[in-house]
Amino acid sequence: MKKTGFVLLSLVLAAMVVIQPKAAKASSSASGLYNAIYKAFNEVDSEITVTKYHPSTTTAANTINAVLQKHPEIFYYKSGQYKYTKTSSGKITSIKLRFTYTHSKSTILKMKKTLNSTANQIIRKHVKSSYSSFQKTKAIHDYIVTHNTYNAQTQSGTYKYNTAYSALIEKKSACNGYAQAMQLLLNKTGVKNYYVYGKANNGKQTELHAWNLVNMNGKYYHVDATWDDYPKDHGRVVSYQYFGVTDGVMKKNHSWSTKGLPKATSTNYQYMWNMLFPVKKGDYIYYSNAPDKKLYRIKENGTGKKRITGDRALWLNEKNGWIYFSDYSRGGYIYKIKTDGSHLTKVNNVWSQYLYIKGSYLYYTNGNNNKTYKIKIG
Repeated sequence: MKKTGFVLLSLVLAAMVVIQPKAAKASSSASGLYNAIYKAFNEVDSEITVTKYHPSTTTAANTINAVLQKHPEIFYYKSGQYKYTKTSSGKITSIKLRFTYTHSKSTILKMKKTLNSTANQIIRKHVKSSYSSFQKTKAIHDYIVTHNTYNAQTQSGTYKYNTAYSALIEKKSACNGYAQAMQLLLNKTGVKNYYVYGKANNGKQTELHAWNLVNMNGKYYHVDATWDDYPKDHGRVVSYQYFGVTDGVMKKNHSWSTKGLPKATSTNYQYMWNMLFPVKKGDYIYYSNAPDKKLYRIKENGTGKKRITGDRALWLNEKNGWIYFSDYSRGGYIYKIKTDGSHLTKVNNVWSQYLYIKGSYLYYTNGNNNKTYKIKIG
């Protein structure tokens, strides 16, 4: 007599197994199981037979996690089931894995096509093939931060928007979407990287969190695009406080398992950590310096640093050689200044926040009534 059993595979992101790039060669059974699961996910198959790999439920679950961690383009996996058949003597004669997905197969195939074409378009427009791995990472980071809005809306106990698809197509996501969108675009541009899952403390509470560990110009650095995105900025403000940082800096408010991950100890990009509201113009990045909030400029490689004004400048924007900002040394009113530091000029007489430029207009939020206004600037 044969007996059939079912085991639901418990898949928790926090328990993901990291695939080590320099680990010993995997057994043919392990690699075979990995490839079989990846193929099933890629083709949106609902069931596969894995008897010849003899996986335990733990091995099956860990391998599924490993595939999902390595492939952010598989955004539609929902759950798994381990089905086995055994004889009366206890010998297992058949093992199958069953998968459920978030949408129908036909819908997923269309979504996959949309995600792939959109990702390729983003790369063609924003990432030059001649870029270094640092420049590629920065361009991808900046795109995701400025085109994605943080959204922690839940549905049935899980985040509704939390994948590479939600970040790049729906333009809204929780932290996992930021990290997987980064991973997807980095993978496509040939930049070595890891998806990192752990916890972070935002000063109020400790929560599950995700970010990336990226190889930029030969050394690994942490990049947390979620924490570099301001919550209310109309999607146009970038920070580099968590771009190219070390293990030591991250451990101040992040925690994660370091098993299988390379160390991040280089401080080559330390000059970027204090950049608030950076804008690029010519060879320079203009930014508000975090310690004193004053306006500085510096070249992308970290040379040529110079203070442009002694005023406290926030919400920077640039147009036609002018830097527009909220001058917190002068009531938070909008001022503009030439990129060489000359011609400081008042623009309005209102406490102004969340500045951004669209077309010929400068938009701002009145800090007194929280309403949005615009000024024509040419």
